[in-house]
Amino acid sequence: LALPSEELAEFARVRPFMLPSVSLEFYELTYAGKQPLDELSTYMFRIRPRRLSRSHLYFEGVIWVEDRDFAIVKTYGRWVSEVEQQTGFEPFVFFETIRENVQGKSWFPSFIRSDESLKSEDGPVRIRLTIRYTNYRTGVAPAPGPPPR
Repeated sequence: LALPSEELAEFARVRPFMLPSVSLEFYELTYAGKQPLDELSTYMFRIRPRRLSRSHLYFEGVIWVEDRDFAIVKTYGRWVSEVEQQTGFEPFVFFETIRENVQGKSWFPSFIRSDESLKSEDGPVRIRLTIRYTNYRTGVAPAPGPPPR
């Protein structure tokens, strides 16, 4: 499936949820238990914004935090605001993000996925959006000269 460049630009705006410590004051976290995730042992938290805003999107959903590094390794949820917004990703609303440990240093998004259904005359049609992140390199400066082809 080939998409026009303007639609590809919209998908570039799909962002994984990050929770830096300075943003904690904007969220309410509720412990939901401990759960294995692949080979990891994780803590699950429900997360929702304390207040909604007209000008800012906040994450609402569930996060899985690795029990040794305390890094977010998975999220599932949606972006919300005070007003209903057209995100440009319809019909995709809920997004799952899986992170991987890169070179034993940091957890980076591996992929973002969303599964939805479209109504059609023949019944619902399931569709999936997957955005993959690859080729992470840490501590490597870009090579001088023209970009690789």
